[in-house]
Amino acid sequence: MKIIRHITAGVSAIAAATAPFFLTNSVASLIVTAAGIIVLLIMIIVSEKRAYLVKANYDSIITGRLCSGCTEKTVAKSGHIILKEHMKSCQDSREQVSSIISGSQTSSLKFAQEMKNSVYLVTSINGSVKIINERMEELSSNLVSSSSAIEDISHTIVDFSNQIDTHSSSVMQTSAAVEQMDASINNVKEITDRKRKTSMALQTQTVNNQSQMEEMNRLIEKVHSSVDSIQDIITVINNIASQTNLLSMNAAIEAAHAGEAGKGFAVVAEEIRKLAESSSTNSTLISNTLKTVIEDVGRVKDAGHEALKSYGIISNETIEIVNAFDEILNATSELNTGSHEIVSATHMLNEVTEQIKEGSKEISQSTGAIRDSVNTIVGASNESHQQIISISEIAQDINIMLMTISDTIINYEEYMEKIQEFQNWEFGTETSSVPIVKIIIQHLLWVIKARAVMDGKLKIDSNSLTDHHSCALGKWIDNIEDDEIKVRASFNDLSSIHEKLHVNVNKIITESSNLSTEEREAKYSEVLGLSTRIIDSLVEIHNQS
Repeated sequence: MKIIRHITAGVSAIAAATAPFFLTNSVASLIVTAAGIIVLLIMIIVSEKRAYLVKANYDSIITGRLCSGCTEKTVAKSGHIILKEHMKSCQDSREQVSSIISGSQTSSLKFAQEMKNSVYLVTSINGSVKIINERMEELSSNLVSSSSAIEDISHTIVDFSNQIDTHSSSVMQTSAAVEQMDASINNVKEITDRKRKTSMALQTQTVNNQSQMEEMNRLIEKVHSSVDSIQDIITVINNIASQTNLLSMNAAIEAAHAGEAGKGFAVVAEEIRKLAESSSTNSTLISNTLKTVIEDVGRVKDAGHEALKSYGIISNETIEIVNAFDEILNATSELNTGSHEIVSATHMLNEVTEQIKEGSKEISQSTGAIRDSVNTIVGASNESHQQIISISEIAQDINIMLMTISDTIINYEEYMEKIQEFQNWEFGTETSSVPIVKIIIQHLLWVIKARAVMDGKLKIDSNSLTDHHSCALGKWIDNIEDDEIKVRASFNDLSSIHEKLHVNVNKIITESSNLSTEEREAKYSEVLGLSTRIIDSLVEIHNQS
């Protein structure tokens, strides 16, 4: 009995020491129950020749804790009855342990699936926070640059406003000068129009004078022709005077011959001679005068021709002057129109300048508001950056905690496997279930480690990395003997997906420092996708087993 007490006390101590390590009370009960089976076998051998326990005490030992059954009370029973009761209690214990193990496997699988979701969520948060952190750093840098740029813009706007004031003064002066120029151009236009009309009148007068000069030249030609006729007449008169003078001389001679009878005739002859001499003298005088007149008329004629040529030149020049005045008038009209447009433009420019001045003031005020807002945003960005860093650190700590939980779950599953092995040995049974929870957790552990390496929280020696044949899942895939599992589509895809996962995880661990954040996160997203497919395939295989 002392041996039993010592064994019972040892089992109770083991149960008390190991119970806090496990996640649920049912696990602790499972350990205690397994130990109870050993104690019961020892008790059967020791107590067969001594006292007999009451059946209620055995039931209490099996269904409760080992130390709760009273081993002091004895009753005399036959050995085969006691053995039968022992066997019944052992069978109940085995069934209870099997039920606990089955329930534990189901709960563990659910826990593994929930842990998978937690791992994926936390690692995704880590990646997102890391990207957000980099973006926030870029944003903060850009905001600082923007703030500096806004300061420069503010100074530029002040300078621009001063330039606008100077420009406004220049525009006002330009506007006044343009208005004066417009008035001068308008005056030139009016003068040009008057001079054009005067030139046109001069042209008309010149044409009229030219016509009159042509008429005068024609008359001079006619006079010249008439003078020639008069000259001929004078010649005839001179001839007549000469003949008359000759006749008077003959008459005087005849009167002298006649004597007294011819005196009267002599007087007549004398008068005729005087008339002939007077006619000759006058005709000579007229002839000389006509020569002078002819010479004067010739000179007048020549002068008229020259004057006519001059009038032609004057007429042509006047036409050119009129045409020039037309061009000047057209040009001044265009200048006048342009000057009006310039005046309108300068007025509009004045208005625009005033609007720009007002706008520059508003822009200056808005720039100040933007500068204040940017400074506020920079402050908020810095605070957000610190918060994101805190979130990142918390997420990374959660990731490390998940690694610890994974190790604990793996230890738990190993204990459960040992309990199952002990029960199989104790009752001579065999079970060939897939260690799915352990495989999933070990698989998730590498996913977590890859994230920790990316976050700089963990360093893994590249020499310690294994291929897809060396891990627990790889060994199970390579050594499985169940042909029914091998022919399933989910199993056939599992090997290639598992190999890709190892390649990507190894690349993340060995080349993480050489990859950009986007490349690392893209590679890790691919790892999560492959991991999801692996776990889904394992769960499907387990559910079909």
